[in-house]
Amino acid sequence: MINIVRIALESSAQSVALALCVALILAAARIRSGAVRHAAWTAVLCGMMLMPALSRIAPKVQVTMPLPPLPYADLHAADDVARPRPASAALSAVDFPLRNHKAPQPSAISKRLPLSVPIAALYFTGLLSLLFRLIPGWRAARRISRSCQRVQAPFPGVDVCESPIVNTPLTVGLFSPRIVLPMTWREWTSTKLLAVLAHEAAHVQNRDSLVNLVAWLNGCIFWFHPLAWWLRRKLATTAEHTCDEIGARAVGDNREYARVLLEMAALATPHGGRYVFVGAGMEGDGGLEARIDHILLDSSQLAVSSTRRAIIAMACAAALVAVPACRQVSSVKAPDEPALLPEVQALLGSKGVVSGSQLEAARAKLEQSTDVIVLATNGKALVNRFIPIARFGGEAFDVGANAIGRALQLDPKSQEARRAQVTLDLRRLMNARWNPEDPDAPKKLAYLSGELKDSYDVSFLLETASPMVSMQWPAGRAPPAVAELLAIGKAAVERALKLDPNSAWAHRLMLEVRDRELMANLQDNVWHGPLDSRHQAIEALPVGERFREMSILAASAGVSAMNTEHTHEPPEPLWQAAGNYANEALDLAPQAKDDPDYGTSFFRANMVAAMSALVRHDHATAIAFAHKAMEAPPTEALRYPIVNARPWSNWHYPQIVIAQLIREGERDPAADLAGQYSRIVIADKDRWVAAAPAIRKGEAPEWLR
Repeated sequence: MINIVRIALESSAQSVALALCVALILAAARIRSGAVRHAAWTAVLCGMMLMPALSRIAPKVQVTMPLPPLPYADLHAADDVARPRPASAALSAVDFPLRNHKAPQPSAISKRLPLSVPIAALYFTGLLSLLFRLIPGWRAARRISRSCQRVQAPFPGVDVCESPIVNTPLTVGLFSPRIVLPMTWREWTSTKLLAVLAHEAAHVQNRDSLVNLVAWLNGCIFWFHPLAWWLRRKLATTAEHTCDEIGARAVGDNREYARVLLEMAALATPHGGRYVFVGAGMEGDGGLEARIDHILLDSSQLAVSSTRRAIIAMACAAALVAVPACRQVSSVKAPDEPALLPEVQALLGSKGVVSGSQLEAARAKLEQSTDVIVLATNGKALVNRFIPIARFGGEAFDVGANAIGRALQLDPKSQEARRAQVTLDLRRLMNARWNPEDPDAPKKLAYLSGELKDSYDVSFLLETASPMVSMQWPAGRAPPAVAELLAIGKAAVERALKLDPNSAWAHRLMLEVRDRELMANLQDNVWHGPLDSRHQAIEALPVGERFREMSILAASAGVSAMNTEHTHEPPEPLWQAAGNYANEALDLAPQAKDDPDYGTSFFRANMVAAMSALVRHDHATAIAFAHKAMEAPPTEALRYPIVNARPWSNWHYPQIVIAQLIREGERDPAADLAGQYSRIVIADKDRWVAAAPAIRKGEAPEWLR
């Protein structure tokens, strides 16, 4: 939801910039012609309507565009970059009962909607109410059309009708417009009839009825934006000036045409046939006095040469490209999070056993505080850092848990305190490997699930879900709560993806969820243990799973080879084993094309085979395997490669293969591979796009340095 708000704000600012550019162009060129001004402002109207799309396809130029601050709870929902997994995800803790704190019941904590929800409700209320105002105009247009009878009028090329329910001439219809005259038109002089028909024919030719409708719809969509309403009035004024210029030229006498305008204005009544949403009429909407002043200008002031028209058109087109190209460099800042207390920082920085003096100093400082945010922030940091058993800082954990409890007691509705409580309950549930019979587990699970399913904050959802979906348990020791934790984490990631479908972090976590589900159905010796025993276990799998796990085994052997630099063992035998496993996987590829992981496994096996060939200094074979990898059908795991979790090698191997090619002097093939990989990957795409030209220039990419 917050993405929509941000897009609307950015598009609004860019639309104002576009309007100012066009206004400056018209002023600098001293344009008085209604036709030129109308065309320029119509371009602004189209730009405003299409600004969100234009901003996505225009070349990127970053500028600072200050926007009003957004609520901290929703600020990070717009982030579309992958965030590193919090270090706390690697910590686990035992659930010891707290001496001074009882977790609040989920029912005791009220659920509050984020600010973006009422803002969205207000926006759509305004939009719908304005759209409903189109209905009377549409009905009136149909009523006029049904009452019309075609007449023979002395003006070729236009459809002219008469109607008893209009008092003044007007044009109705969007795609087949027609001129409608009042029944008294036969009593007019030939000059008056010529002026009216020339004016209305100009409305028909310029499709002013359609422009009026688009301007009104733009006002409905951007009803909160003064520019949308100003633009609608400006287009109405310039449309009338354009048609007045044409009508005056047809009559040949500007003063006589001005007299006709006055007569038409006298015929108009407060109730009479002027339907601004559906048509354009001669009495117009441009201000009678201003129109007469305009038409009485000297013709030389209104003339615009074809050269000047072309220059103005090119300048407006340049503005239409340049303004949407400007991207906001985020000047929206969240309120600064409260700094950790020095006493708490000292505890967090302790390397070994926590000293009693440090512990008492932190406890005393937190017990003195009545600031809910300070208590929640410092308490959350402590429960993330320590494990509640004596040798791992159990008392420090208790200090943090008590601080969170005090924060909730002071303000049960505090968002920061509630989120800290979510973290606390999560840490306790993850202690279950030591305390599987936690009697409070159902209550904690219910609290976690309730807080996450009602949240609209993508960052909070993903930060909380990350340790849940990253848990690994020894065989046979996973308590029942683990499956529920994984389900809650998966639901949180799915909700984050609905709120922000472009979040790379959410896509990566969903890949971890899927891999945890796959691993739950595999025997431990398939994905854990010595390479030989894993190879034997993989041989018994169905062909699709065998292809996937054999490619992972090949990647694992390569990792073992890279790790030999720390053990002083020769890496070549392990790289040879990695290449053998990769080739064995590729032999299975034709039989596994229907497997959902086919593209990922095919990519992985070819990249491992490429690296194995590079170790043997067989450059041609290595480059061929690497190029073959880039032909893999794209999958989520290839678009959003993940680190430190299966199948992590999708992220790792392109980097090490390209780095090895550079070291061995194969810069052009390395640059080609970086360019090809940049067309596959979505997360960290900019890094790979920049790598290819840097490699060609002889520079080392940042990640290689």
